Amino acid sequence: MPALLGLGWLARRDALLAGLCLLGFVAQTYINGAFGSTWHLTGAFGFRRLIECTPLFVLGLAALLHWLHGRVGLWPLLLASAVLIGWNIGLIAQWTIVRPELRKGLIWEGMLYYQLVEVPQQVAARFFDLLFNRCRLVQNQNC
Repeated sequence: MPALLGLGWLARRDALLAGLCLLGFVAQTYINGAFGSTWHLTGAFGFRRLIECTPLFVLGLAALLHWLHGRVGLWPLLLASAVLIGWNIGLIAQWTIVRPELRKGLIWEGMLYYQLVEVPQQVAARFFDLLFNRCRLVQNQNC
């Protein structure tokens, strides 16, 4: 995870803060892993049990981006950020409107195909409903 790598660069400026952030992440991961059969959060989009680590990730990612900015410049970082944001939006679209069967568990088969082909086609076809008539997209349509 890039944010955790960024803690290495943060350690150059503030070793104590970086160490405490890493310790907090490890502790949170250990606690989440102790939940036995539900550690993977099969029926959820994203790993919400690590939401408490968001400030740690922000610090690490900021340190990494600061270091990269001096080496590659602003535009490559903006382009990479836009690609990653678009990729995440595509995953959310898969989980919500394109492949609802993903809610039962992650299906790796066809993931790349859906991400690059089906998601853009279905989002384009449903664009008006996504913006102005979301009730049409829910199963019971009782909005």
